[in-house]
Amino acid sequence: MTFGIFKLESEQLFGQIAERIKYKNAAGYTDLNKDLEGWLGPIFNIYFEAEFVTEKSINAPAIDLADRKKAIAIQITSTSSNNKIKKTLIQVYKNNYHREFNNIYLLFLKLDSSDVTFNLQSFRSSPDFKKLAKENEWNDEIFNPSTHILDFRKIIDKLGSHEYCNLWDDIISKLKKITGYVESEHNELKNYLAKGDSINEILNPNDVTQSLKIIKDY
Repeated sequence: MTFGIFKLESEQLFGQIAERIKYKNAAGYTDLNKDLEGWLGPIFNIYFEAEFVTEKSINAPAIDLADRKKAIAIQITSTSSNNKIKKTLIQVYKNNYHREFNNIYLLFLKLDSSDVTFNLQSFRSSPDFKKLAKENEWNDEIFNPSTHILDFRKIIDKLGSHEYCNLWDDIISKLKKITGYVESEHNELKNYLAKGDSINEILNPNDVTQSLKIIKDY
């Protein structure tokens, strides 16, 4: 596979994932965000040369994937904002993850997050962080906004470098598998919403008994 083909296919596949996330979130469903924590694990294993496991079992705040041997943690979110970064870092220091991990990353589930800028100095002087009384434990290397905020394009740029060329076919295969899962959920939601629209057309607000019967039989 050539670099041009890899970049084109990976941008299309990641773009497809980003659009489906936007669609589901707009419809009020955020379950896809949670599913992607596990589905993207194999991609991050290549990206960081790590072995990530999901943190679902302990519901760790601020952490979705972790490789404790390499001391790397990732939070995956579709909320790309300064406030989200602030809340994540508060949880990191509140739960003492800064003592357990050397690097904590945030992945925004979108192609480009360059519109998000975060001022660490302002965060460190904020009342919320000062309240934790952890200033003397601050570690600049754990989270640097320029290197530890990720998006799909940053992933593409790194995996598109020559050192990963022997893995391009495998990466695209993994992405196609993920988009297959995403499309399946997308189609289920579309059918569900369409079914909801059609049933609303036949419900009679003036006849509750009949409407309940329709819902039961639907």
